[in-house]
Amino acid sequence: MPTSDRGAGGAVADWLGSRKNIVATVLALVVLVLHVVVGLGPACPSSSSAPTSAAPWSHPRAGDPQALAAATRREEQRLAYANGAAPEVQRAVAALGTSLRSTLTQWDELAEVPEQQLTVREIAEEHLPAVISGYLEVPDLRHPRAVEETVESAAVLREESEKIRAAVLENSLTELSSHAEALRLRFGRLPRGR
Repeated sequence: MPTSDRGAGGAVADWLGSRKNIVATVLALVVLVLHVVVGLGPACPSSSSAPTSAAPWSHPRAGDPQALAAATRREEQRLAYANGAAPEVQRAVAALGTSLRSTLTQWDELAEVPEQQLTVREIAEEHLPAVISGYLEVPDLRHPRAVEETVESAAVLREESEKIRAAVLENSLTELSSHAEALRLRFGRLPRGR
């Protein structure tokens, strides 16, 4: 019976040296990030089946939007300084960073919906660093699959950030419209175009 005299260290080195294993690990991280971002349906602790008052993450700690914006910039720079990073990945991460910083300008308005504040914080502090780290661990940064998965992950995170920013804007416009309607009624003017 042939046995390896290289020991456990050799087996680990062989496993870590395999591109298939590295790509599979990166893909597993991407799937994990997507599950966290998109949600796990009924199994998700924030779903309606779980009591929100019992969930410790439903009330995020006080935030510092400047620190979150700085963390986002650091992650973008970490990717930019990586030798061989694909331009498509750099553009996708830059678009995510721009979206996050734009959403962070609405931080005070997000205080009314702590779950959205928490989501923005998680994107900046956890998901973006995880996506970039996973990508940078791939030996061939221009491998089409690594580029595709990373660009897609950044797009998912950017879309979530933009949804949150759009919700804040819509809420502000609704409040403005309600205030204008109240003023028109108060001062005897008929509503326009209705």
